[in-house]
Amino acid sequence: MNGKVRKLQSQELVLPELAIWNAYFLIKLVLYFQGKMQFHVVENIAFAIFLLLPVSLPVLRVARQISAVIFALWLIHLDSNLPPLERLFAQLEQLSHFESDYLVELAWRFVPDINPLIAVVGIAVYIIANRYFRLTSFVLLALFAASIHSLSPQPTAPIATLPADGHGEHEAQASGSPQGDEALNNYLSSFFSREARRQVRFPPLAQERQAFDVIFLSVCSLSWDDLDVVEQRQHPLLQRFDFVFEQFNSATSYSGPAVLRLSRASCGQLPHSGLYEETSDQCLLMTQFTQQGYDHALLMNHDGHFDNFLESTRQLGHVDAELFPLAGIPQAQKAFDGSPIYSDLAVLENWWQQRLQSPSPSTVALYNTTSLHDGNRLLDSRENLRGAQSYKRRMDRLFGDISRFLDRLQQSGKNVVVVLVPEHGAGLRGDAMQIPGMREIPTPAITKVPVAIKLIGPNLERQGPAARITQPSSYQAIGQLLADFMAADIFANKQFSSSDWLSTLPRTEPVSQNDGSTMLSIDGESYLSLDGSSWTRY
Repeated sequence: MNGKVRKLQSQELVLPELAIWNAYFLIKLVLYFQGKMQFHVVENIAFAIFLLLPVSLPVLRVARQISAVIFALWLIHLDSNLPPLERLFAQLEQLSHFESDYLVELAWRFVPDINPLIAVVGIAVYIIANRYFRLTSFVLLALFAASIHSLSPQPTAPIATLPADGHGEHEAQASGSPQGDEALNNYLSSFFSREARRQVRFPPLAQERQAFDVIFLSVCSLSWDDLDVVEQRQHPLLQRFDFVFEQFNSATSYSGPAVLRLSRASCGQLPHSGLYEETSDQCLLMTQFTQQGYDHALLMNHDGHFDNFLESTRQLGHVDAELFPLAGIPQAQKAFDGSPIYSDLAVLENWWQQRLQSPSPSTVALYNTTSLHDGNRLLDSRENLRGAQSYKRRMDRLFGDISRFLDRLQQSGKNVVVVLVPEHGAGLRGDAMQIPGMREIPTPAITKVPVAIKLIGPNLERQGPAARITQPSSYQAIGQLLADFMAADIFANKQFSSSDWLSTLPRTEPVSQNDGSTMLSIDGESYLSLDGSSWTRY
């Protein structure tokens, strides 16, 4: 009898086992101490206690395991640096159009980049250790250590000095403090107040002015950071342009809003919500061109159906033209959603041949290409390329097509202004909060894009080097340059110097927004808000 009592007492002192959940916590702890995950103390400790509670009934044990799996997935997302789940749910309709192999590729990118040999060794060590030692005790001690580390004060640098309204300055304390949030909110409010007062003045219509066409090459998924990843920052195509913006902010990381921001380049930067509201004709770039006697043309190397891009561009962007027909143009790629993507050069050359037959003295054309979009596949490639390798191959082809198109323009003898204006980057590199290809948060790596402008005319030659514009800029700088070209009748001259056109360029500090996220870049530091009021250092 006494032996049975001692046996029961010894059993009561034995700590329940976490079993397979030991691996779950160990992996998370390794990622946390590597700086790849956060650690929410209350939630993780509560989850461990929930798993350790003794449950005798089999049905309750099964129910606990099912609920534990659901909670574990939620907790992984909470501890990760990924955007809130509501942003994922907001994108579900678009995700439903992705091809299954692309969805698998995206899912695989969530797996941490770990050396396979290290992973195999780690699994072997875990299996052996789990056989001979009580890992639960070790895991609980590690959870306790992570809790202490997570709750310990971390050193923080002060937020940079923030300009208030051009007449004073705010000093902010560490990110996340009430003073820091207030200062950044004031900075954002002052930014939009200043932008609302800015406007590009196009010159009065002059009959004697030398006519010239304007062609916007709107490129999806191209940023300076992407060029760095594939080691093409000095690509020969960019060397052909007369003006190159090195600090141009696309102000968004999605295509639809980017084109709408371009269409409002006659005025200062709007908040994201303002893109979908009516505005004056003086702020609508395409309407301004109409008032200057320009016809409109709309070209794409895709059907424009995804995310209602075509109709949004025509209606909200005020592009008064039907989509240039794609019949007979060869397909070059299959898009991430399975739809065809056509040859860039074929689309541009077919339209240009038609343009040369048109009696219109001036045309403004918007060409949109999705050749660089994540998940596309080249049809004539036998290699199953992914990621940066696929991107570089497609970029080389696109840049080659654009270069050959510039040759055609130069051979035509017409006056043309070509504006290369990427919508946003591809996010090839990714970061702690976004896997490669994810663009929910408009980080500088995604929104800092290589905008470039080239003047083409039979009697026009540039003197001196191209202008490398290093001040923070955005779409209004494009509108200002185009207005200045008109006002000065630039094609009536024999030559021009790029540096002579920089004094009027407006400076626009980098503020980027998507629906549900705002990113500020101040003195080399980035700050993110997901609720419109509180901020964290990115």
